[in-house]
Amino acid sequence: MNFYIFLGATALAVSLDSGFAGFAMGMKTERYWAGFPLAVAAITLLLCVIAVKAGEILDGLLGDFVTFAGVAVLALVGIINFFKSEKCEISFRPTLKESLLIGAAVGTDAAAANFSLCLMGHTSLLIPLLFAVTHFITVSAGFFLANRSFLKNLKHTNKFAGLLLVSLALFKLFG
Repeated sequence: MNFYIFLGATALAVSLDSGFAGFAMGMKTERYWAGFPLAVAAITLLLCVIAVKAGEILDGLLGDFVTFAGVAVLALVGIINFFKSEKCEISFRPTLKESLLIGAAVGTDAAAANFSLCLMGHTSLLIPLLFAVTHFITVSAGFFLANRSFLKNLKHTNKFAGLLLVSLALFKLFG
């Protein structure tokens, strides 16, 4: 398989979970805030650059720890959203803290994939940039999809957003 096709498929695969995270955040917020996908993309980029450097240095010692760390953070954000008081369920936009935590959770897949690509000899810093851009696009797409009129009945529920994030974490763990 052509490396660029493989790289594109990998970027899309590791970004799909960020689309679901964007969807979950769109379900519980009132309007789009560009800071959310930007924070996710920035954290993804940072994690991937660290993965490139770690791949150059460690050569295979981190393994599954990165995946489990991402699952744990994603599940934690989902559980917090699920148990939030329904009195303040509608927020104007995702908070910076939520954005950074979700960015860390979904960016770990990209970092793990980037790390494995480094071990295959592909240490270009353009790969983390590609992963960050695909995360930005999928988070935004998920957010916009959640705010379409046919989903109005599900809007602004912390419980649904929390269940979606926990389900995503379980899927990442067992899928």
